[in-house]
Amino acid sequence: MIIIPLGNLVLGLYSILFALKGEIEYAVLLLLVGLLLDGLDGYIARKLDRKSDLKKELDSLTDIISFGVAPAMIMYAAVFYDLHTIGVLIVSLFPICGALRLAYLRTQSSSKKNVTGLPIGMANGILAAFILIGPVLNKDVSMIVIIVLSYFMVSKIKFFRVNNR
Repeated sequence: MIIIPLGNLVLGLYSILFALKGEIEYAVLLLLVGLLLDGLDGYIARKLDRKSDLKKELDSLTDIISFGVAPAMIMYAAVFYDLHTIGVLIVSLFPICGALRLAYLRTQSSSKKNVTGLPIGMANGILAAFILIGPVLNKDVSMIVIIVLSYFMVSKIKFFRVNNR
């Protein structure tokens, strides 16, 4: 069932559009709805015992946009817009590390209990929550959050697996 990942992709694109219009709260809300859809997608796939290579690849591609590029664009629009190129470089770290983590994940055998590196969806959720409280924090703290989350995504640290996909 590829409709849910495609819906998640559309939410990510709309999230970017809201961020470009300066409507940060709506953009973050769409990220969070995307996380719910992603969780629902995993739940349905496990219940129906549906495993498709096409669906796995589509999931990764949509995750890069919805959980990597979209939160980076929101952070740029909300916090780093006045840093121009430096701001773009800072926020680019997040989707780059997310893409590397997804690619690494596709080449490794999976464990039922743990995953290596912070899953991009989890990093997205943390960043989305941070964006909502971000206006009270400064650029330095925001930069640290992006760097730490990006590092965790490509690290060898074992994280508890939330689902068994």
